[in-house]
Amino acid sequence: MGAIMINTYYVEFETDPATGNIIVSLPSLNYTSDFGSTIEEALDNLKILAEGFLEVLEEQGKPQN
Repeated sequence: MGAIMINTYYVEFETDPATGNIIVSLPSLNYTSDFGSTIEEALDNLKILAEGFLEVLEEQGKPQN
């Protein structure tokens, strides 16, 4: 049975004053960021993006934190 690795990341939140969208960023992943009309949508979008970012790092043999 393989080990499960859990990483915790700091997420920055801000609101775009022009659109009202919520912008979320992951500073530790090269400031990977996404947005949504709600916090939940923005976080869901960021999660998908971060998973892809981490997959690429893994494929390249680079550290993930």
